Amino acid sequence: MKDKILRWLFLPVLLGFFFQVPAAAQDDYQSYMREAGGAALLYRGHQAFTYSLRYNGTYWWEKPGFYEGAVDYKGRHYENVLLNIDAARQDLVVKNVKGVGEKVLARESVSSCRFDGKQFLHLRHYYGAKAPDGYWEVLYDGRAKLLKRVTKRLVQDLEGTRQSQTGGSTNYNTKVYQSFIQVVAYCHISESGEIVPIRSKNQLLNLYKSQKREIRRYISTSHEEVLYGANTFEPFSVLVMQYVESR
Repeated sequence: MKDKILRWLFLPVLLGFFFQVPAAAQDDYQSYMREAGGAALLYRGHQAFTYSLRYNGTYWWEKPGFYEGAVDYKGRHYENVLLNIDAARQDLVVKNVKGVGEKVLARESVSSCRFDGKQFLHLRHYYGAKAPDGYWEVLYDGRAKLLKRVTKRLVQDLEGTRQSQTGGSTNYNTKVYQSFIQVVAYCHISESGEIVPIRSKNQLLNLYKSQKREIRRYISTSHEEVLYGANTFEPFSVLVMQYVESR
């Protein structure tokens, strides 16, 4: 009888304990939601991939870190979020609202984003499954578009000769035998939506054959340094697009 009474006395304590756990979890969730504001949906993706090996260069689009920007995700626009692109995996990564985690945004649900002064498009959102995959930086945006995709590949670097291929890496260590090297692709999108890969200055000029001579004359007169100089494809291409669309 005594044991039965003790069980009845102890039961409210047990019930109180079990019902307090969900309440505490709910309080944490509400706190999280308040801090995240309307952007809580962004932080529900899977954890960003972690590269545990030693390497030269970086797997990020240009440089490590997270940069305040904006993203259009699942049909909603989010401002003031911390972003970067893992160019090795073509993942858009958002820094957790509390700064303790990095989550990947599902690529198929991203239409565009911007951070660090750059605008990026997920072309398949706009142009369908036949468009090239991954994220593309907008170099020129007018009636036509010029875009750039950066991809990083992890390669063996046993002789320590890959620094020039890492995209301007400043942390290069010849005693580290793996390097992320940068592979850059460009494409031109016409006003009608035709996507053409661009691999040279001449290939871009051939898209505007009727104006090719005029364009060369304009650039050689006003911007000769980008006509023949090394590593000048991007400024050259932007000048071509600006000239064509100003006529």
